[in-house]
Amino acid sequence: MFEKLKRLKNDKSFIKYFHNTSWLLSDKIVRMAVGLFVGVWVARYLGPEQLGILSYALAIISFVGVFSYLGLSGILVHEIVDKPGEHDEILGTVFLMKVIGSIVAYIIIVIISFLTTDVGSTKFWILIIVGLSLFFRPIEVLSLFNESKVMAKYSTKASLYAFTIITLLKVILILSSTSLLFFGLVSPLQALISSSFLLFFFFKQGYSVKKWTINLDRAKELLGKSWKLIFSSVLAIIYLKIDLIMLSSMIDDHAVGIYSVAATLSEAWYFIPGAIVSSLFPALIKKKKENYIEYEKKLQQLYDFLFLIAFSLAIIISFFSEQIIFLLYGEAYNESVMVLVVHIWAGIFIFMRTLFSKWIIMENLLILSLYSHVFGALLNVVLNFVFIPEYGAVGAAITTLISYMGAAYLGLFIHHSSRGQAKMMTLSLLLPFRILIYRGQLWRQ
Repeated sequence: MFEKLKRLKNDKSFIKYFHNTSWLLSDKIVRMAVGLFVGVWVARYLGPEQLGILSYALAIISFVGVFSYLGLSGILVHEIVDKPGEHDEILGTVFLMKVIGSIVAYIIIVIISFLTTDVGSTKFWILIIVGLSLFFRPIEVLSLFNESKVMAKYSTKASLYAFTIITLLKVILILSSTSLLFFGLVSPLQALISSSFLLFFFFKQGYSVKKWTINLDRAKELLGKSWKLIFSSVLAIIYLKIDLIMLSSMIDDHAVGIYSVAATLSEAWYFIPGAIVSSLFPALIKKKKENYIEYEKKLQQLYDFLFLIAFSLAIIISFFSEQIIFLLYGEAYNESVMVLVVHIWAGIFIFMRTLFSKWIIMENLLILSLYSHVFGALLNVVLNFVFIPEYGAVGAAITTLISYMGAAYLGLFIHHSSRGQAKMMTLSLLLPFRILIYRGQLWRQ
C-alpha cells in the first residue's frame, strides 16, 4: 500500500509538477498562518454580529461571482495546454467574457442590496463595497495562464505580495478602531493589488496584452463547453455558501458570525487539494494520452493521498476543537465549537471532489458536474429548512456535511459514467482498513 503511495514520487514526469505544487503550497501555508492570526484578531475586534454581516456579504459575492468565473478556469488551462500557440486569442477572448460577466454580477449585487437590506444601512453599503472586487476578477486569467505553463511561482508571488499588504492594512484598521465599512474595502483593494502584480509578472516574462485578440466564434465555443459548469457552479455555491445566507434570514447575523468562524477554520485547509490537483492537472492530461491504465492508477493514488490528508486533519481538529476555539477566538465564540466538530469532516469529500472536478474536464463529461451539484444543492436547501430552525449554526454544519457527501460522493453512483470514480473514492474512504490489512499481511510474512 505504502509502495503504491510512493509511486508518484518515483515518477520523473511528475517531479516538475510537484515542484510547481511546492510554490502553491508554500504560498498558501504562509498565508494560512498569517491570515489565521490576523483573521482571529479581526473576529475578536468585530464580534460575532459584525463579523456575520461581513461574512454574509462575502457569501453573496461568491454566489453571484459565478458570472465572472463563467466556469472557464479548468477549460482555459486545458485549451492552452492543448493549443499553446493560440494562447493570445484564448486569453483575450476569455478576458472579455469575464469582464462582461463581472458587470452582470455587480448589477445583481446592487439589486440584492436594495431588495434585502435597509438602503443606507451598514449591511447595504458592505454589499455595495465588497462587490467592487468583482471588477478585478477578469485579470485572474493570467493566473490560469501561469498554471497552464506550470509557472505557479508568478501567481504565488502576486498573491503573496497582495496578501502581505492587505494583512498590514487590516492590522492598521484594528489599531485605528475603524468601522466595519473600512473592512469592507479590504476585499476590492486586495483584488486590485493582486491583479496589478499579475500584470507586472506577465509583462516581465515577455508577454503582452497588446497581442491579445478576440474571437467571437471561440467565445461561443467556450460557452458551449462551459455552460454546464456555469450552472453547476451556481449549484455548487448554493451548497457551499447558502448556509450563511439562510442563517442570516432564518436566525440572525450573530449566528452567521458563529458559523463563519468554524467554517473558516475548517475551510482553511481546502487550499491543499486545490494546489496539488491544479499543479498536477497538466501532467494528468499528458498521462491520459500516453497510457490510460497508468493514468487511472495515478487517479487512485491521488484520491488516496487527498483522503489521507483530510482524514488526518479531521481527527486532529475534532479532538482539539474546544481548545482551538477558546484559545483563538475567546468565549464570545464558544458556540462555534460544535459547529467546527461537525463541519471539519466535510473536508474529506471536498478534498476528493477537487480531483473529480478535473477528471470530468479531462474526460469531457461536464454534465456530471451539473448532476452532482443539483443533487448537493437540493440536499442543502431542503435540509437547511429542517436543521437550521432547530439547531441554528450547528444545524447548518450538519447540512453542509450531508450535502458535501451527497454531491461529491454519493451522487456519483447515480450516473454510470461516474461510478468508476465513486468506486475509487470508496477505496480511498476504506484506506485505513486497507493499510491495516496490508500491515497484517506484512506481519504474517
